[in-house]
Amino acid sequence: MSQEAEAIGIGDQKWMWWTGASSAQLAAGVVWCRRGYTGSGGSMPLKAFGAASLFVSALASAATASFFASGFESVEDVKDAGERFRRWMGALPKDTTAR
Repeated sequence: MSQEAEAIGIGDQKWMWWTGASSAQLAAGVVWCRRGYTGSGGSMPLKAFGAASLFVSALASAATASFFASGFESVEDVKDAGERFRRWMGALPKDTTAR
């Protein structure tokens, strides 16, 4: 964890910020969809794209929050957890050589 993160107080709780972002984006998307369509036909594709973007970004923020909440700090941590899980299951080691 960086000293800057500790100084502003987010530290190990940065998943809470990602959860808040996800919730806000999801709420904005729902409100925007429920409001319905008003205006000219030319603006409808823009509104549909905006609403879809809110839902996709909410999903991405939720995935990031889950990543940080589970205690992983990097992708290497996830790879190590995967290797330990495969050993626990008794599966053969994953072949990482290029074919």
